[in-house]
Amino acid sequence: MLKHTLLNLMYACGAAAPFRLAHRGKVIILTYHRFSECDGGLATSARAFRKQLDYLTGHYSIIPLAKILELLTNGLDLPPSPVAITIDDGHRDAYEIAFPILARYHAPATMFVVTDFIDRKSWLWTDKLPFLTTRTRASEFEMVIDGLRLRFELSNRASRLEAASRINAVLKSLRDERKDVNIVKVASSMRVDLTDLS
Repeated sequence: MLKHTLLNLMYACGAAAPFRLAHRGKVIILTYHRFSECDGGLATSARAFRKQLDYLTGHYSIIPLAKILELLTNGLDLPPSPVAITIDDGHRDAYEIAFPILARYHAPATMFVVTDFIDRKSWLWTDKLPFLTTRTRASEFEMVIDGLRLRFELSNRASRLEAASRINAVLKSLRDERKDVNIVKVASSMRVDLTDLS
């Protein structure tokens, strides 16, 4: 997400040409996560994605990540200014929003899908907190996570999603087992059952 936000900023302020010069001869990998039809928020909007692909197709050779690996493994030359597009997690918006745009630009992308999530064996940990904060009946939340005291008002959908985002930011720095332990504590504190997928 930071990489494509950086691309937007560089493009807007005219710094893209020096960036291209500084990265000449290197492979650039752009990683995306979520997509939205609307501007604003943490997801890449369809409008921004189209603008980025306009720029990328005009200045770079967009090739599949697997092709880059194949060329490098076999000691073959890469095309000029190679860039690969990757999409993490495999949310529906990658198919509904990003895929038609990628197809329009004939731009390949590599998607990394969390198979346990698709097989309904496990949730993505980052999705658990928005689920909890939007399902709880509590109007406020207070807890200590990894020595940090967190307190949130849960007055409306926006405040609940903001609380989830801030808790996720704290959890991100923890090892997976500590994430899981703390998510279970949050779920218990909010009196929401994480097994309720409805």
